[in-house]
Amino acid sequence: MRVRRYGGWLVVAGVAAVSVALSRLEAVRDIGAGPALILILTMLALWATGVIAEYLTAMVFFTAAILLGIASPEVTFSGFSSTAFWLIFPGLFIGVAVNQTGLGDRLARRLLARFPKSYVGVVFGNALLGVAMAFIMPSAMGRILLLLPIFAAIATRLGYQPRTRPYVGVVLSGIFGTFFPAVTILPANVPNVVLIGAAEAMGLQPPDFAHYLLLHFPVMGALRTVLTTAIVAWMYRGGAAQPVVDDGETAPMSAAEWRLSAILAGALVLWSTDSWHHISPAWVGMLAGIACLWPRVGVLGAESIRTINVASLFYIAAIIGLGSLVDTSGIGRLAAGGLLSVLPLEPGSPARDFVLLSGISSLTGVLASQPGIPAVLTPLAQEFANASGLPLMTVLMTQVLGYATVFLTFQAPALVVAIQALDLPMREANKLCFAVSMASIVLLWPLNYLWWVWLGVF
Repeated sequence: MRVRRYGGWLVVAGVAAVSVALSRLEAVRDIGAGPALILILTMLALWATGVIAEYLTAMVFFTAAILLGIASPEVTFSGFSSTAFWLIFPGLFIGVAVNQTGLGDRLARRLLARFPKSYVGVVFGNALLGVAMAFIMPSAMGRILLLLPIFAAIATRLGYQPRTRPYVGVVLSGIFGTFFPAVTILPANVPNVVLIGAAEAMGLQPPDFAHYLLLHFPVMGALRTVLTTAIVAWMYRGGAAQPVVDDGETAPMSAAEWRLSAILAGALVLWSTDSWHHISPAWVGMLAGIACLWPRVGVLGAESIRTINVASLFYIAAIIGLGSLVDTSGIGRLAAGGLLSVLPLEPGSPARDFVLLSGISSLTGVLASQPGIPAVLTPLAQEFANASGLPLMTVLMTQVLGYATVFLTFQAPALVVAIQALDLPMREANKLCFAVSMASIVLLWPLNYLWWVWLGVF
């Protein structure tokens, strides 16, 4: 462990040294982004290596950004006013309520009765449940927080202890199952909506729900779910499960379970109809959290506050603040423009251009985070189209492969929320993210290209 930690610090030091060198480039100096670049890359290295706790890195980011005058308070602390922050906060209470009332265990028991009786069957069942919810519930954050206690209860009923490898695999299969395929379902992911809005702003006719689903779901949705399940089963299967034995028949639902079910049903209805009433998923979550704590109506006492992992809130806020700094400093757009100037995009090579454009999107996500990809790259889309000779809409659609390819969890706030809420090992989540993304590039990107050729996209 000590050797691994020393190696991590060497990586951080190396990244910091490289960032200092990059900050002296003329293009970086021209926009005054040198200090921001050093801070951004160093923070990313600290989060990626995990040499210090995530919340401590978050505190370093806040302090350095303000003390060194790198960013304004509005940018640095923008995460505290974000939807993600105010969704995870009540979501933590909802998770405690589902566990304490026994509702999560009850749902897990019923789902396990329908899943195949094997580790592979359980992780695939979790993934399918997540995919099904992505069609029903547009809000990724709300969807994940609603499903997290159920995934955790399923792992517990199988006899796996929290933070053990089999437990982590069962839970991550569900999280990944409801998060990654959602990029292929038009309203189920924020970057999708941003991308379609950007296409409309450029005067293009964006694909509708069915066309978007046809373009992306068969490969990056369905096949990716199968691929992810196979990788989880291979990486995390441990000792044989020892399912919890039920003592007699299942007891009737308690009054607390009925009240919590009503609260969650109301939240699910509001989350699923947000396009109609326009109430942010965060405030729907806050209403559900308040209802869980409200005297006589709710199911939690004030003592539940002490069980909340407050450190995760700082991590979420820092990740989002860092993304805002990438955007406002111009670092993201500068990086994308630099890639455009050196990559060999040229008409007549659609396969190579497809890979390069998807790669640009993926690499942009490392700096700008997943939601920032369409914001950074869409203004450059016409230049990419001119250089490659590809239709503008095709260039825009390659961004989907970029934000579907998440190398490390900090690129996706919804994943960070899920992992922090269940206190899962961040190192394990990063390993799985990287493994799934690399396998997707090698196996699924070529299939996606062939699928688009067959559809006549090129």
